[in-house]
Amino acid sequence: MNVILICESARITGGAERVAVLEALELRKRGIRVGFIAADLIADPRLAEAGVELLLLEANSWFEETDKLKRNKMFFSNPFVREPVEAFLKQYSPEQTVIHIHSFRLKLTGTPIAIAQKMGFRTVFHCNEYATICPTSLYYNHRTQANCELKPLSIGCITCECQGQNIRHKIPKLTNHFGNKYLLKLYRRADLFIAVSPLNERTLIPHLPKPPIIVNYPHAYPTPEEMGSNEGQEFAFIGRLVPEKAPDTFLQAAKLAGVKAVIIGGGPMEEGLRAAHPEARFTGWLSDQPLKDELKNIRALVIPSRWRETFGLTVVDAIHRGIPVISTTNVGASQVVLESGAGIVTEEVTPQSLADAMKTLQDQDTWTKMREAALVWSKSNPRSTEQFVDRILELFTPLVK
Repeated sequence: MNVILICESARITGGAERVAVLEALELRKRGIRVGFIAADLIADPRLAEAGVELLLLEANSWFEETDKLKRNKMFFSNPFVREPVEAFLKQYSPEQTVIHIHSFRLKLTGTPIAIAQKMGFRTVFHCNEYATICPTSLYYNHRTQANCELKPLSIGCITCECQGQNIRHKIPKLTNHFGNKYLLKLYRRADLFIAVSPLNERTLIPHLPKPPIIVNYPHAYPTPEEMGSNEGQEFAFIGRLVPEKAPDTFLQAAKLAGVKAVIIGGGPMEEGLRAAHPEARFTGWLSDQPLKDELKNIRALVIPSRWRETFGLTVVDAIHRGIPVISTTNVGASQVVLESGAGIVTEEVTPQSLADAMKTLQDQDTWTKMREAALVWSKSNPRSTEQFVDRILELFTPLVK
């Protein structure tokens, strides 16, 4: 068997890219031939070292392209990646190769997938986001700050200004999604859809031609040196500072509860949040080792998302370290918090509901029980990259000869 991964980037810039890179490296360890198509000229150096065959494309999205003639040809897909993708795929046997799609929407568009399907390759969509069902990929209304319930590409969807900006910015996303679904028929021709949580699965089912199969995300199990006592008193938010992630609600809750708060991350809300909450500590984005050092001390992780998060990788990463988690039901990984007993899940995304949860975790006995529950769950549920690839290969094997 051969596996070709399609991902907007071949370096770890987010959750989808992280999973794609880890998958490629583990597949190569097992002697499987691996290709990787990305719209990024810089790749994680480990990929080439492992023998992954790379096609790195200098591709622009419709929004980045400055040539008007080119932009006019990109409303439905990106034709400018066609030739190199076709040449790359010709090096593989369609009967023995699975195309695993992690992300593709903005730069690659559906073009590489359509080419692969036309050439007879089996294709699998990994639904790290909602690009398979939603033109904007988030299935979220930024204007109302609420999860979307509209039927994608319905009149309501087409006319809804859901991005918090002029509706003309939505037009190329609508045409691109229409092209993927109806002109290229990518999803009807797909062999398999992979969901990453029960919440993700429930959201996808009404809009896909076949039900997705849940596969747990891979996680790096911490070494003994990376574990901490978590005796600090700070409650932590980790992630991009955007309204749908609700960092403002987190900071308001921390002030209400009278607890210390740390923000690890950055984004467009950062300046306003710093000004409004001088009592909080802001670290900005942290590289690997400084982040691990912070995780040794934080008392709890808080994921207050308003958006219907497909999963939330930091949840399991925290539980592996014995860090209790406060989550909303909008987070796919909230199921893990409930299953493990390693935290608190709240339905409301309000300062008061989160503050109540923080106060509960201020009780030392409660915090200790949840920390112990996290460590017990972690030992029996490592969710390793090896287990992830075992499951992937189990699903892929029937697709090839």
